[in-house]
Amino acid sequence: MKRVIFAVVASLVMLSAMVPAHADGPILTAQAPIPVPGVGHFDFIQFDAEKHRLLACHPGAKQLDIVDVKTGQVTAIDTGDVNGVAVDAADNRYYTAGPGQDIVVIDRTTLAKVADIPTSGPCDDVLYEPKSGMVYVAHDDGTEDWVVDPKTNKITGSVAIAGAPEVMTYSVTSDRVYQNIKPTNQVQVIDPSTNTVVSTWSTVPAESPHGLAFNAKRNCLYSAGKNGTLAAIDIANGHSAGSCDIANGVDQIVFDPNTDRVYCACSGVISVVRPSDEGVTRIGDVPITGVGHCITVDPTTGSVWIASGDDKGSFVQEFRPGS
Repeated sequence: MKRVIFAVVASLVMLSAMVPAHADGPILTAQAPIPVPGVGHFDFIQFDAEKHRLLACHPGAKQLDIVDVKTGQVTAIDTGDVNGVAVDAADNRYYTAGPGQDIVVIDRTTLAKVADIPTSGPCDDVLYEPKSGMVYVAHDDGTEDWVVDPKTNKITGSVAIAGAPEVMTYSVTSDRVYQNIKPTNQVQVIDPSTNTVVSTWSTVPAESPHGLAFNAKRNCLYSAGKNGTLAAIDIANGHSAGSCDIANGVDQIVFDPNTDRVYCACSGVISVVRPSDEGVTRIGDVPITGVGHCITVDPTTGSVWIASGDDKGSFVQEFRPGS
């Protein structure tokens, strides 16, 4: 593990606040970027609210970047290629996985690597399911999710799914895991008590669904397609609850219950969507610098975070919400 500390310096130029203006101000206001070590693209990012940390999978640099958002300190952990990360607060662990055919387990306090769990194929998204206490790891472009027991750090089972899985999310109210399936434009519903698929729902008009988020207030899933469409799905019956256009190139999305917005990381912009009783409405696009495609929200402050990297450098950046 290598530690690299970058201060947020005044010489860093903030993005211009060229965002859609509302009566009371912009949708999001960009803050100064925080540079991170290494070059190359990012994949999924997550937020550990208890620790005030942004967890950024950085496969281009073969590392997991952990950013203390209060101090700007960046810790880069040598994980190899890593696409997904999950927070297991109960066992005080981070679980990461990627194309290197292993799951790397990191101590949440010391940030030391404590285990390496081999898999039989490349990995993608990682999800911690709090009721069972299990960790789910998607077999990238495969037909299964692996189930890991954090008590033993071993794969104890699997879930048979349709091919080419994408993002997973979990609902406490339904006690179900939901997973996008890219080639068939579907969401598959997994019962974690049996580790079986119990329903399959269409995401059309969203095609090649990548981003997935859950709105507990409305009991609604949001599935974002590479064709520039966000679909809302009622989890009570799997029926459509509306759709809207978003920018092209979406990958990760996130729902913030504090602002009641869905933020979609697209090519060059964050598309911002507002749910309502009538469905979903795109309320604007916020320009971003760099490649983007990954996004998360600090549930404490409501700040939106992105990560971006290319062959010249890498950074993470905060966007503070407006009205």
